[in-house]
Amino acid sequence: MCRSVADIQSTAAEIRRGKKRRKKEERRKKLQGKNIMAPLLHRAAIKRATNRVINLKKIPYKDRLMHLKLPTLKYRRLRGDMIEVFKITHNIYDPEVSPELRYYPKSNTGGNKYKLLNHTFHYDTQKYSFSARIVNIWNSLPNFYC
Repeated sequence: MCRSVADIQSTAAEIRRGKKRRKKEERRKKLQGKNIMAPLLHRAAIKRATNRVINLKKIPYKDRLMHLKLPTLKYRRLRGDMIEVFKITHNIYDPEVSPELRYYPKSNTGGNKYKLLNHTFHYDTQKYSFSARIVNIWNSLPNFYC
């Protein structure tokens, strides 16, 4: 079975493209897997674990969290979002894969030096996205946190 040089070169190019595409997808999956599923799985695990404490079995979930001094899902999600924004703004993540956040132009505003621009959205799916959800909270942080 004799193949031409052009056939061999095109096959090699396809393999290279496939490797690059797989690497990019792997990096994207690492970021997405952390942000999307982790809070849901974590909440289920905490709910199950707090329910196994015999004295607290019949107490509502929020009261169990308070009694065990555990943070709520809302707080954990907010804290995780702020950690992710910190990593994105300080280029800890690969810029090709991380979401694009727009910054305020250099100005004399109070607060931190990494202020983000607010977006205007027409659809609800965009309003509740990561980049829209974090802007107001991130901009309200003082400079020593950022």
